[in-house]
Amino acid sequence: MDHDDSIITVDFNKDIKKFVYPDAFKKFITLNDRNTAKHLKQVLLKRKMEEEALERKREEEKEQQALEQQRKEKLKNHKIHESSQIVFWLDEEEQQNVFTDWHVFTGRVQSGKNKGQPNRVTRLRPNSASLLTAREADQPEIERRILGLFMVNETFSGNHSDDGIVRPYRI
Repeated sequence: MDHDDSIITVDFNKDIKKFVYPDAFKKFITLNDRNTAKHLKQVLLKRKMEEEALERKREEEKEQQALEQQRKEKLKNHKIHESSQIVFWLDEEEQQNVFTDWHVFTGRVQSGKNKGQPNRVTRLRPNSASLLTAREADQPEIERRILGLFMVNETFSGNHSDDGIVRPYRI
């Protein structure tokens, strides 16, 4: 007799019944009209795909929440070592770029077998403090000034960083 996006009404001569649409066609009702049945099959297939996509999204969110909880637990129990903090001495060019590019370069190894490679800050972890400083080369250390402070990005791990780039935590 009638249907909308969620209910179908069927007249069974003596009784008028309402069913959930299109779920009723999975178990309770069969269509005789082939064209309508074909269309309904497409509707059911589309709904099934949407439900599967929604379930995948829920699973991904659940996994993401579990990873976030693990990260929080790890940080809660993490003992901060004094060398898990870092101070950067920024030259003029870096001072110009750091607040637009939102990253700092750790510099290059000066000697040894890794000469020329980016410095690896192996003890730097998420939420480690990073101090940005500057002074002129001919000035005494007492003239050093603090330009900024940031917390290391939550996905950063110094053990796995090969490019020497440290990014701040951004909200």
